[in-house]
Amino acid sequence: VVPFEQRMTTFGRDVLSWEPQSAQQLLAMRDPWEDKVEWSFTFSRGTKASIISHDAVGVLQPDGEFSLIRLSDGKRIARQKLEPEKSLVGIHLLRCGDQYLLVTNSAARLDTVHPARRVAGAANYPMVNGRVYSFDAQSGKLSWPAPAVVPQYGLVTQQPDGLPLLVFVRQLQPERATGRRQARTSVMCIDKRTGRVAYQSDELPATLIGNMELSGDPDKGAITLKIPPQVIELTLTDDPLPDPPSE
Repeated sequence: VVPFEQRMTTFGRDVLSWEPQSAQQLLAMRDPWEDKVEWSFTFSRGTKASIISHDAVGVLQPDGEFSLIRLSDGKRIARQKLEPEKSLVGIHLLRCGDQYLLVTNSAARLDTVHPARRVAGAANYPMVNGRVYSFDAQSGKLSWPAPAVVPQYGLVTQQPDGLPLLVFVRQLQPERATGRRQARTSVMCIDKRTGRVAYQSDELPATLIGNMELSGDPDKGAITLKIPPQVIELTLTDDPLPDPPSE
């Protein structure tokens, strides 16, 4: 078998590996008992990959070439040209009902005026700086007209996948007029149906985000986000979006 640090997951008795090879990366599903490669792909150096349980693996190259590959047979579910990510650090792949969500993460410039960081006690909320794309699980086509932009937020990786919102949190320490910095909690919610920002606030009281509760009521179309002592209630409808304000 390949070295432990090159193994991504197992599928039955097969092993999925992510192997550096000179100027390329090799993604391969191997049967170690038969000493056979079931399927494989090669990608350019700097490519990042992420798996979804025993479902699929997503691979993004720095030039924006994205592939979504089914683990069971190596079939490409999706192959799309996305925005280039020349300073790509990593990616996250989520399955939400009939869609896959790809979250990219590129190196961010240091903001000394409004520094953002992961909320204390939130080990499962990795900071990301990039874009969010939605893919139809059946056709592999992009679902949104444009990707959502995520500027240095913590991705809540353990949130109910049945909710129509994707939630991000972070902690800010903006500089006040007095010259002192006061920690604040910042939240952004993206509508999974359209990719639009459904809610955003940078002025919530600082808190230990480990106490956050996220729940939904399908009958009322309501979502409740509890970040003690703050309670945020959002209601989603199928009504047409309002026209943008005239200039």
